[in-house]
Order: sequence, then C-alpha cells, then structure tokens
Amino acid sequence: ETAAIGSLPLSDIDSTPLTIPSLHDLSGRVTSQQVSPEYFQTLRIPITQGRVWSATETSNAARLALVNRAMQRRYWPNSDPIGQTIVLNHGIANGNEWKLVAPGDNQHFQIIGVVGDSPNRGLGEPVSPAVYVPYSMTPFDGVSFVLRTRGKTAGLLHAIKERVHAIDSGQAVGDLDTAAEMLEGDSLGSERFVASLFSAFAFLGLAFALSGLYSVQSYLVTRRTHEFGVRIALGARRSHIVRQVTSTSAIAVLAGTAFGIAMSLALSQVFAHWTSGNSRDPAMLATIVTLLFVATALASVAPAMAATSIEPARALRAE
Repeated sequence: ETAAIGSLPLSDIDSTPLTIPSLHDLSGRVTSQQVSPEYFQTLRIPITQGRVWSATETSNAARLALVNRAMQRRYWPNSDPIGQTIVLNHGIANGNEWKLVAPGDNQHFQIIGVVGDSPNRGLGEPVSPAVYVPYSMTPFDGVSFVLRTRGKTAGLLHAIKERVHAIDSGQAVGDLDTAAEMLEGDSLGSERFVASLFSAFAFLGLAFALSGLYSVQSYLVTRRTHEFGVRIALGARRSHIVRQVTSTSAIAVLAGTAFGIAMSLALSQVFAHWTSGNSRDPAMLATIVTLLFVATALASVAPAMAATSIEPARALRAE
C-alpha cells in the first residue's frame, strides 16, 4: 500500500491560520497536511465520519478537506462538522519550498469527513487540530511516500529506485526511513533512554536485595542447624522445613511489595514528567510482583536445600 504526502508523520509539519465563517469567523491555527486519498488506509487511520475525496474530485481541483477528531472536539464539540466550510487564510501554499499551487487554493474548503487522531506534534505532545487536503492542490518540488510492506525492507529502496528510473532515468530518489527509525528520532528515543536508566537501577537494586536476602537466609539456617536437626529427627517433613526457612523472607517481600506499590501509585504524577507510560497499569504491576516473588524464590532455594539436607546426628554432635 502506497500514499503520497507533503510532510512525513512526526516531522516538522506546517501550521496555518484558520477561519471558520459559520462560527462567527472564529480564528485559530491548525496543522495542515497534503495527502493522497490512500494515506488513511495506508497508515490505518480510521474514517470516523464522512468519506475521502475521489479521484474525479481531485482532478477537478475540488476544495475538499478532512479534519481529525481533535479539531472536531475543539470547534464542533456538540455538532457535526460535515458540510462546514473552513478558510485556510494563508492557504497551504505558505512555506519556503517551491510548490505548484492550484487555482483557488487559498479559498474555502468544505469538510467532507472526520478521521481519527494520529500524532502530529511528536509522541510526547498532545494531538493538535489537523486539516487534511488533497495533495494535488499544492504539489511540492519533491514528494514523499508512505508505504506499508510485509517482511524485510532491506532491498525495498533499490526496487523503488529501479521502478522510478524506469519511468524517468533522471529522477533522484532519496532515502528510505522505516517507522522504527522515525520513532527513534522522535521522543521515543529519550523515553527509551529514561526507561533504560530506570531499568538499570531497578535491576541493580534487585541484585543487591537478592544478595542480601540470600546472605541473611544462609546465616539464619546456620544459626538454626541444631533446631532443624531436632525437627528432622522428630519426623518433620522437608516441606515443613522449607516453609520455616522461607516464611520470614516471604513476609518481608510481601511487606516491601505492598509499600513499593503504594509509593508507585502515590508518585505516579512525578513519573509522568519522565515518561508517557502509566505507572498504574495493572498488567505492569502484576508483572513486577511476579518478578519479585520469582527472584525471591530463587534466592531462597539454596538456603532451603541446605536446611533440608541437615543430618540430625551431625547437627546434635555439632551442638
């Protein structure tokens, strides 16, 4: 699937002054993007109301537009924007790039559809009101395409160059950026760094905690060698000895986990300044609790095995 677009998603998209005649000439600024009708299907942006312009309409330079949900919420929160007229005061022909402008470009555009929100100011910024108009209204001196492919993209750029050069051998073809590379260049890169930093400190703290837990458990087993020997001599089951060894650490881990979850919920607003993730996500909290208990069990295995392998006679002689 392929679509043409003036500015790639998550790039520095132009904004333009807007006037809405039906709202007493209410003015504002919106993000404007020039796209081909296949753009929404290619990027899986849903059409929530109305429709996309047809090839016949674009060939006749019909001044049609689609708006996103953010724009609908701002200007038509309680009404239907379909059929409304908007005026892009400086049009979509502003900017420093050379563009071929269709007649009437700076005039009125009629809204024929509403599309779902998609990031247009970066992943860390709220979606701003956006207007989508036909790409054929203002073609740039260069064109960008978005493609949805299957499998690896290693040889895709070479194949694209061959197809373009088969049509025009003098036409230059730029670079190919994958969605992952574009996200790396956006706020996801900084969020990933912050997440990696927090994860490194978290695993370091977990390693120290488990080391301390193992040391304390081993020390307690050594101190209780005589007691465990007597219990085993009197017929105590090995499962009972294991419970005796692990009960203290289990209680400590339960108390620490409860305190940690309470602190995480209390400081969720602080973490929100560092990352867009949700520290109250039940799945994430369940994963962390499970990880803590698995790590605790692993740290308790060796001391518990040492306690169950105590020979009663040797333990009594040692006492």
